[in-house]
Parts: sequence; C-alpha cells; structure tokens
Amino acid sequence: MPSTISVRLTDEERAALAGYATTYNMTMSELLRSSALQAVEDAYDLAILERAREQLKDEDYVSHKALMQEFGLS
Repeated sequence: MPSTISVRLTDEERAALAGYATTYNMTMSELLRSSALQAVEDAYDLAILERAREQLKDEDYVSHKALMQEFGLS
C-alpha cells in the first residue's frame, strides 16, 4: 500500500513544480516520485562509476573515441 509523504514548499516552488507537471501532463505526485527516484538512481550510478574508476586507476584503457577511430567508425 502506498504511503504519503508531506513536503513543505514555498508558493514559488509549488508554482514552478505545478507548471512543470502540467507541461508534461503529470500529477505533482508523479513528478515528485519520478524526480526523487531518478536522483537516487543517479547517485547510485555515480557511486558505481567512482568505484570502477578507483579499481581501474592503474589499468591501461582505450577511450570510446579511440576505439571507434581504431575500427574506422568515427
């Protein structure tokens, strides 16, 4: 069962969010839910990237651009 969370907004913040939601044919709940979940997903993805960079910092690697050039795909 879904639960309810209250968020305090200024009138200006609420108007901005409501305008955005209306523009994209979303409810305020849909907008806030999707935005919050996207922020969590982005933070998780960044943590994975940072971990991979740390693990590979001493490794040789080929950039995407260099690989594309090597195979004549750029």
